Amino acid sequence: MMRHCLTVVDAVVKKLSPSQTPVVTVDQSLYALMKQIQWQWPDRFGEDKVVVLLGGLHIEMALL
Repeated sequence: MMRHCLTVVDAVVKKLSPSQTPVVTVDQSLYALMKQIQWQWPDRFGEDKVVVLLGGLHIEMALL
């Protein structure tokens, strides 16, 4: 499901702004899945092609 999400987001961003890199923000459990997807398919969803960010609340909780 998350791989499909990345495919849809990538297609939409490429249609609206072809030079922009897609950025996806997810919470902690989905972040781990997204990173596994990026490592499994680096030619399609690699870290240079899609930026995956951890949600702000999880960053703040880790800081506190």
